[in-house]
Amino acid sequence: MARRGLPALSRATLFVRATSLVSQLRIGLEPLSVRALARSRVGALSRSLPHAHFAVITSRPTPSETSVATPRESAERANARTRERVTLVLMTAAWAAGFSFLAVQRHLAGGSHAEDLGFTDQVLNNFLRGQWFRMSVYQGATWNTELDIGRIARPDSLLAFHVEPMLLLLVPIYAIGGGVIGLLVLQAVALAAGAIPAYRLARHATGSALPGVAVATAYLLSPLGQWAVLADFHTSTIAPPLLLLAVERLVVGNSAKQALAAAAVALTAREDVGPVVAALGVAVILLSLRQERVGRADHAHSVTQPSRERHVSVTPASRERLASVIQGSRQRLTGVTQAAAPVASAASPAASAPTPSTLAASPALSAPPTSASRERHAGVMQASRERHARVAVGIALAAMGFAWTVLSAVIINMEALTRKSMLDYAGTLLLSGGWLGPLAPLALLPALPGLALNALSTSPWMAAGKAHYSGLVLPFVAVGAAAGLWQLRHHPRLVRLASLGLIASSIVGYFLEGAGPFGGNYAPAVIDEHARRAASIATTLPADATVSASSALVPRVSRRAGVYVFPAVLDADFIFLDLRASPAPTSAGDVFLRVQDLLASGNWQLQQAEDGLLVLQRSTNARQFASNVTSVAVDQRAPVSSEAVADASSPASRDAMADPSSPASSEPTTDPSSATTNDAANVTLLSATLLPSPDGEIDVDGPRAILRTVWRTERALPAGTRLEFWVDLKDGQRLHLWDIASLWWNPPERWTPGETVTVDVPNVPARQFQSWQASWTDPQ
Repeated sequence: MARRGLPALSRATLFVRATSLVSQLRIGLEPLSVRALARSRVGALSRSLPHAHFAVITSRPTPSETSVATPRESAERANARTRERVTLVLMTAAWAAGFSFLAVQRHLAGGSHAEDLGFTDQVLNNFLRGQWFRMSVYQGATWNTELDIGRIARPDSLLAFHVEPMLLLLVPIYAIGGGVIGLLVLQAVALAAGAIPAYRLARHATGSALPGVAVATAYLLSPLGQWAVLADFHTSTIAPPLLLLAVERLVVGNSAKQALAAAAVALTAREDVGPVVAALGVAVILLSLRQERVGRADHAHSVTQPSRERHVSVTPASRERLASVIQGSRQRLTGVTQAAAPVASAASPAASAPTPSTLAASPALSAPPTSASRERHAGVMQASRERHARVAVGIALAAMGFAWTVLSAVIINMEALTRKSMLDYAGTLLLSGGWLGPLAPLALLPALPGLALNALSTSPWMAAGKAHYSGLVLPFVAVGAAAGLWQLRHHPRLVRLASLGLIASSIVGYFLEGAGPFGGNYAPAVIDEHARRAASIATTLPADATVSASSALVPRVSRRAGVYVFPAVLDADFIFLDLRASPAPTSAGDVFLRVQDLLASGNWQLQQAEDGLLVLQRSTNARQFASNVTSVAVDQRAPVSSEAVADASSPASRDAMADPSSPASSEPTTDPSSATTNDAANVTLLSATLLPSPDGEIDVDGPRAILRTVWRTERALPAGTRLEFWVDLKDGQRLHLWDIASLWWNPPERWTPGETVTVDVPNVPARQFQSWQASWTDPQ
């Protein structure tokens, strides 16, 4: 407006009358001077219309733009903004601190694994040794069921499995001694920081603080992010806040360079971020095309349809102001024409520039177009329409093919898509803010790659969206919620109700599936004496020695150059096993049999055995051990007092873990007269208690518990006597649990009459547990 000599207008005026005013000015100014100059000006104006339309529809005029604020009002607004920022910072900091503590506690308690914290730690340490992306965790790993390791040329390189250039950015953390704990804290803080761009997006879309706080709250309370930060360490978990930042910089900051920079850094996290960024680019293109189409429609409507303002009588004062505006425009365009006349004359002597007198003598400011020009214009318009029609047909064909492909995949995988885990996953997405997304479906487009991979996967973890598999979905659930609130911006009351509803639904989702305090998947880890002993033994192993370890112990020894996951041994100098931890990727029986074979081979000797922790050292002079020697390693026959069991089953551990109606009572049974007795074998169950797993173990269906049973036999049991457990779940399933480490290392036939024996049954679904039974099999 300033370049055309027009008086400045407020944004409120432009918001209401931009389309009609700009179109009228364009019609009045287009014929003023040289046609080429006019066409260039109109072209520039038309190119700016879509962006202007986006700016208008995504912002609301504030009182400061329509009226001058008093000092008191300015101070109140500044205080309100300060309160908003403080609230946002406190929410983000509390989440980051809480989940950093839970993640570190889980690692120290033995809840982390070789995948992915173990090999990430080794890769980063190898960077400091000058070995890029080198690792040894997968060497000899015939147990991996997702990949055929034998077909991979370089299983000693991370790049054979994942492309994670972002790890190079994390090397300074290791250079200053941050280690594994630094990674876990960084992951939690980075994901929490995504609440800030989520807040800014929603506040910018609605012009109100409440929607911003609501979207930030839903982001932080969403179980999707909590599952990710408590599932070891994955670089893909650092990508969500960067993707949110990219969207925020594009929409709020209006900075394409900053948006591209944030997206570029997110791409370095892992290869699965690529499809998400590509889908984000498609969403931006489609939004831009839609805005351009809307802008053109509004412009055509303003030109072809008389506005109401044209029927309003014009007062003399307004007529004088309009005349002065037009006269000022004439004078400026006359100056431009005179400045361009010498150049035009040099290029074409026959051409003559119009003079001011010529312009002044042309009240109509334009000559009627000739028939030839009309025909040329009609031909150009017809060709343009044909091109647009072909493009529309191409887009329609692509959309039809894509829609049919998706529909076919849904039909083929209908049974998989209706699994209970998938339905629960869908419910979590909706409660986290996904119910607002359908109001702005294009905002959810970047979430489709991650959702499709999870929905069509045969992995139970991916199908349920657990662990880190929903990290790349989370940012666009927040973007969809902000975009959905923007669609309601013309109805302030609906915006407030939707914002409050978003907060309420996210709280419900957190209580049902959240991984923090009071959440349905809350499984706090406890650093007990067993975990401390494992950490102490790990420090005694030589730093330059190659170690084969249980998956749960790999993160404790992964700083060395050579580490394998048992049962892979290869050239290992030591074998470090935790018989109380999960035996994955193998079974408890396989671990027992392999250790027996190693000790019997004479190439290994038992260096240390206590509290379920075994250390074997390679030695060519080792004597052969008898098979019964290994039973001493776990010492499962040690008496367990009723007081110790009572402490473990106290309400401080887990109040309502065991169903009072189940045979496993919440209090131990110490009175022999009330104990359950097996008449055939004369074995007595002294107590049974359901305890939370001390390492905070979580599976697809929730936290895992340990069923601790204490037995006593009155006489020696015959060889081959077997003890098996049956667990009934609330959903009607019945689990048969027999592959139990304590029964392999200390079978019932070795129990000493009169002594108490503890048998821990691991991997019991805590949320679904209803009751249990034990069965004895007598070989006679």
